[in-house]
Amino acid sequence: MKKTNIFRRLLAFAIDAHIIVFLFQIIALLLSPFYFLPLFPGIWFV
Repeated sequence: MKKTNIFRRLLAFAIDAHIIVFLFQIIALLLSPFYFLPLFPGIWFV
């Protein structure tokens, strides 16, 4: 098995985390007329 660089793994994790938070923000924006979903706690679901 090829050993991966730790910096590449951290970069991949950071990109994935930003995508997840971005998608949560879009969902929160779409549901905001019906439910109160604060924008900041989206970070805690990562």
